[in-house]
Amino acid sequence: MSLSRRPRWKAKAAALVPLFGTLLCAMGCAPSTEARLREVFAISRSVRVDTATARAAILRDLPLGTQRDSVLQLLRSRGVGRIAHTSLHWSKPDSVLVVNVSLDPRHLAIVQAEYGVGFTFDREHRLRVVEVSEALTGP
Repeated sequence: MSLSRRPRWKAKAAALVPLFGTLLCAMGCAPSTEARLREVFAISRSVRVDTATARAAILRDLPLGTQRDSVLQLLRSRGVGRIAHTSLHWSKPDSVLVVNVSLDPRHLAIVQAEYGVGFTFDREHRLRVVEVSEALTGP
């Protein structure tokens, strides 16, 4: 009797393998918010991602005093707005630009991070302030 059940159990287990593979891929294959932040702001894989390291990477490529058009050009060339779950918009017309790097709802994780980067420009359209914030989701 146990011999006749064994093949059915193996068949059922074999049928579940693709399902578990899909779930594992959904958890690990979707680019994480951190991966998108690294791509957009050219953060090295050897550096831990947090608000301080993200800000340092941004200021490396966009030092204070950079003209607004140059900031916009770099962000667009790095894929902001084209890369899924990234966007930019003006919070205050011509003076505060916000870049959002949002979570991917297909990426399964209990806690995920989202990042917002604020670029503040002066009256001469030069970069004056860069602020990076992180928001965690989950329980």
